[in-house]
Amino acid sequence: MNVNDLDLKKTGVLFFDMLNGYYHDAEPAKKAKMKPWVDSAVRVMKAARAAGLPIFFGKGNHRADGATSKTLITDTDMALKPWPSGEVGKFRPHIVGGDKNSDVIPELEPRPGDYYIPKYRWSTFHQTYFDLALRARGVDTLIISGGSTDVGVASTVYAGRDLDYNMIVVRDACASSHEQRVQLLSQEVRRLGGEPAQSSGAWGTFAKLVEGSATAFGEKAAIAALEEGEDHGRDDYKRGLTSLEPQVQQLIQARVLPEQLRTHDTISALKKTLS
Repeated sequence: MNVNDLDLKKTGVLFFDMLNGYYHDAEPAKKAKMKPWVDSAVRVMKAARAAGLPIFFGKGNHRADGATSKTLITDTDMALKPWPSGEVGKFRPHIVGGDKNSDVIPELEPRPGDYYIPKYRWSTFHQTYFDLALRARGVDTLIISGGSTDVGVASTVYAGRDLDYNMIVVRDACASSHEQRVQLLSQEVRRLGGEPAQSSGAWGTFAKLVEGSATAFGEKAAIAALEEGEDHGRDDYKRGLTSLEPQVQQLIQARVLPEQLRTHDTISALKKTLS
């Protein structure tokens, strides 16, 4: 078995939550930010169709009244804003089954012969027919595109690995919370009259080098290096908090730092699966 070998007869493509409600219903600025990775997903789709690979769409299918959903105890809402007075708000689904917002985006050219996997939780595997469909087609390798990487994509990848599927994540065809944090901080810097830096600095350059050279480093070494980079970013946020204005401190603590920690935890969990 070689990491560069891919048996197309046993390979499928999953597009995760690439739905109208998340893309075409988004505000113009957010949609523009998403477009590059959506364009990458379209290229994946065209290559997959040309190669005759089966295409699967994992799509949220919640009831409008939330009756198939569960409100969980969390310290923030989905936008990472702390709950007022610690009172957890009731879950309200953004994507509703049967509504236009739950349709696959037309850019991916959905066809009747594709597989549409209604899901009610983050993982595309959880209590759906996805595993059954893959095994019926003889698929043992999945190429994944969609978003967000550190939420549903990660959940699906972990579940797939536990079911002994080979998992390939197309990183430039996935939504990233890192990009969302950069956009959030850039907007705040401009609001305060400054101009955000255009470079991610030495650690950002190193992280990109490691991500692009994982085969040379080895998976374990690459993941360990990325985890160290996330540690560095977390510590930078914490060290700089006291020197910021109260309003900016609140932004970092409520919106940016929790997401940084979640990314760190995702990488740590991935490292453990490789140990």
